[in-house]
Amino acid sequence: MRIFLGIFPPSEVYGRFFADVFKFLDKQKRNLDFFSLEQIHLNIKFIGANVSESSYKTVIDFLKQFEGQYTKPEIKIKRVQFGFDHQLNPNYIVADVEESDSLLQLSEEIHKLIKYLKLKDTILWKEKHSNKFHISLARKKKDKNTALNRQLKELMKNFSLPMPDPFQADSLYVVQSILTNKKPVYKRRDRILL
Repeated sequence: MRIFLGIFPPSEVYGRFFADVFKFLDKQKRNLDFFSLEQIHLNIKFIGANVSESSYKTVIDFLKQFEGQYTKPEIKIKRVQFGFDHQLNPNYIVADVEESDSLLQLSEEIHKLIKYLKLKDTILWKEKHSNKFHISLARKKKDKNTALNRQLKELMKNFSLPMPDPFQADSLYVVQSILTNKKPVYKRRDRILL
């Protein structure tokens, strides 16, 4: 199974903000697949694309041994944009999250613990841009042309809603990602207290 660790923003704080973003993008809804509020999350660490049930159980049992000892990061959204700065052909509308010391520390703690297990079906290395923290809000529908990319980039330049207040995360979820033709579907599996 394809799994990662993610933080789900509190809906009482962020639900209104995300709803306002979706309203701002309403004219492009024929070109975008929006994630539901229950699916919106911040990816902290990708664990693997084909993790077996036994490896999954090993990872969960090991991470739960350290509950209450992890860094509790502050999550702060900097801006909402189409894709990332390094992308030529982006597919996602994302909320770019500030790379704080506490967020980097949590990511590093998790990475070291998973690497320590040396499971062959988990990611043991750091990928380029793995610490590019973001929250995916919508995905561009397939088979859309590059003119749409220009339209979305221009539209997002005019995005001026105030960013929501930061929050401190107190838990992580192990999330299973199920790939579909439209967009991934995320299923919360286990909760790990920070």
